[in-house]
Amino acid sequence: MNTEPHLECTNPLMEYMKGRKVKGFASHPFYSREGDFLTYYFRDDDHFAQRIDDTLTVYLSMDESEFVGFKLKGIRNLLDTLGDFTFRVKDEDGSIMLGMLFWAGMQRMESNYVAIEYYQRLANQTKQVSIKRRELQPAEA
Repeated sequence: MNTEPHLECTNPLMEYMKGRKVKGFASHPFYSREGDFLTYYFRDDDHFAQRIDDTLTVYLSMDESEFVGFKLKGIRNLLDTLGDFTFRVKDEDGSIMLGMLFWAGMQRMESNYVAIEYYQRLANQTKQVSIKRRELQPAEA
């Protein structure tokens, strides 16, 4: 006979998910203030990561080796590199195009032609994607 008290194990995430419907995949850029990086997934596919340089990691599909997404690190440094060269897509929300961040990343590296090709391809693939500048604010210390 077991005389130990019964301890119910609850998982907060599982409790939160009970009764909620999954909304599906939505492609949009996400900036982590704590990590100072931006991730963006084009589609919801199994993938692997390939680090291109200190700033860029690309996510490639397992079966096709096509872009699934990317991660840009050091967003604050990229914005500093852009300095006065940033431009607004819409004045009312202060958005910037992701391509400007790729341009800034290319300015920070030496003649790494393989990396430059990745930056250019991703800039082309995200040429219609913007993010609000206020979302790119660093975490409070």
